[in-house]
Amino acid sequence: TGIFADIRREALEEAPEGLLELCIFPVQPWLDVPELGLSVVATTTGDQAEANAFAESVASRIWQRREEFTVDRLMLPEHAIEAATRSITRPFLIAESADAPTAGASGDSPAMVAALLEFGTDLASYVPVVDPDAVAACHDAGAGSRLSLRVGASIDPRWWSPVELEGDVLRVGHGTYRLEGESFTGMEVSMGRYATVAVGSMRLHLSERAGWDVRALGAAKRK
Repeated sequence: TGIFADIRREALEEAPEGLLELCIFPVQPWLDVPELGLSVVATTTGDQAEANAFAESVASRIWQRREEFTVDRLMLPEHAIEAATRSITRPFLIAESADAPTAGASGDSPAMVAALLEFGTDLASYVPVVDPDAVAACHDAGAGSRLSLRVGASIDPRWWSPVELEGDVLRVGHGTYRLEGESFTGMEVSMGRYATVAVGSMRLHLSERAGWDVRALGAAKRK
């Protein structure tokens, strides 16, 4: 976040001699896990005790500003959809923080699918869901088919039940991708087989694996 960037920038202005890198490892601010906490690592070619003291001082700065990390913008799916409907911003991104694959979740929650079917039928929406069984059904039916599906909760059924829907299979496939952007640039990954299904104004992207399950098909290479 901007807070971490500010703290890191301010701290580096006072960095001890020999410091090679300062790394801050935060966790999601809405987690309530006593044994899980933020860490600060200072790597140095200089005095180790000085580097340790520097890391401690950065951690103290973060602790002093801890209230600034409080999450106050979470909302129910229907309220998020209402905000998207009112907004002139397009595209409007809604993140389901409770099922974030990059944080280790399964990515198979159908919460937004259910909410959009009920509250967002007038919106053109694009929703990713991990569901190997639904992908298999789409591949068996083939592109151009119309079929009934049970989507979601196929990996972790503790929090949701599958959503039943009917849609048109627009596309099926299996591809590899080379990542671009600031993180993992150049790494070749696969999310397994996929299917794109049209359900009214919704485009549902089903995949066999989540985005975090990036099983590199070769050595990571940077462009």
